Amino acid sequence: MKTIARMLAVVVLIGIIGVAGIFLLGQQAADSASSLKSTALNALVDTTGIKDTVQSELDAHLNEIASATGLSLSEAQEAVDALDVAAWSIADVPAGASATATYSTAAAGIDAEVTLYDDPGYITVETYGQTLTFAVPESAQDYASLFAALS
Repeated sequence: MKTIARMLAVVVLIGIIGVAGIFLLGQQAADSASSLKSTALNALVDTTGIKDTVQSELDAHLNEIASATGLSLSEAQEAVDALDVAAWSIADVPAGASATATYSTAAAGIDAEVTLYDDPGYITVETYGQTLTFAVPESAQDYASLFAALS
């Protein structure tokens, strides 16, 4: 369960930084982000170094992840590496994608909803009344099913 919480924390923390960027830029989030807003928010997320921080936290807790999942330490490292946090980016949900599941959760004391789609390359995080969608790399898509354990 700690592994699931850590992976969820990755999604929520990146979402929180993105939402902070919306407020800093003085823009309201729309259901789908414009190309300009996506570019600005991606730049903000990259500038803050939050992706490095999240990766460092995951790496620092490899023993806990391995213990909670029954994986070996090297398998846990492979799983964390597969998340490829540095490659996550803010994007629009593709026009034909349909939501398949939404999970309510909290990380770092922040309530959030995480939505998964039939296109596994996208995850949406809603927090503080703002909604951000992330394009996730193919290597991370296999881990989306872990969110089902949160329900």
